[in-house]
Amino acid sequence: MKLFVTDIKVYSKKVILLTAACFMLNFQGIAISSNFELLTTLDEHRDLLKNCLNDAGERVIIVSPYISSRAINDDKILDIIDNKQQNGCTVTVYTDYKLDRQYGKEQLKDNAQFGRDLLRKAYINFRILDKIHAKVLIKDDDLIVIGSFNWLSAVRDSNNNFARLEQSIVVRGEEAKSLIEKSLSGLKTVDEIKTAYSDALDIYEEAIKGDELDIANSVITLRGVLPFEQQQYCSEDFENIMNSEDLSDSKRNKKLKKLAINYLAEIKTSSLKEALKKQND
Repeated sequence: MKLFVTDIKVYSKKVILLTAACFMLNFQGIAISSNFELLTTLDEHRDLLKNCLNDAGERVIIVSPYISSRAINDDKILDIIDNKQQNGCTVTVYTDYKLDRQYGKEQLKDNAQFGRDLLRKAYINFRILDKIHAKVLIKDDDLIVIGSFNWLSAVRDSNNNFARLEQSIVVRGEEAKSLIEKSLSGLKTVDEIKTAYSDALDIYEEAIKGDELDIANSVITLRGVLPFEQQQYCSEDFENIMNSEDLSDSKRNKKLKKLAINYLAEIKTSSLKEALKKQND
């Protein structure tokens, strides 16, 4: 009988220990789940950025308050982005209005200006926001990365004097969806700084809610606002795109998007020149 009672006590202790262990594992699910990862090295961050761009189906969103042409060129991501956009994937970049400006001045630092130019020439959905410092990477609806790494500006040489330890949390799968929604909702609360480029993007995005004819009409409308002497060569560009039999619908739409952006930039430039001329007169 004594032996039997002792066996029960030993068994009870094992059950209590096992229950406690299971509780701890459940409580610490983040640490043991394959859907969570901690990035701690420069290479891990760079590799994940490229993987997201390569693997995305519908969209990649990069929130980088600073922009540097060196980081963009060192990672060689522009060709990847161009290929993804040719296949219908949207690449969006959000950056801050002031953080890249020279101290005490309105002028951007050279690397920041060059970097912004590279993004615009790639016809990325490039948006400038007022007062953001978040560093976020989003792929489709199944991956979000939040941390301290500046995705499009951090130095890409770990031996550089400006290199710092950066850490980011990666969340994948179903767990990522609600975080993505909350992150994007936060971005919508920040004011956007409007530019000729963003205006053209808005016109294009409104047009693509319809069909190819709507996109073409938006381009024609913009072309009609251009100074008369510019309209002829712009008409040739437009007709070449519309009449090309070698272009798929997605490639034709992308070229129309480029025209819309270029036209609006020309319109804004011409309007500014005209305003300055009247001011001087």
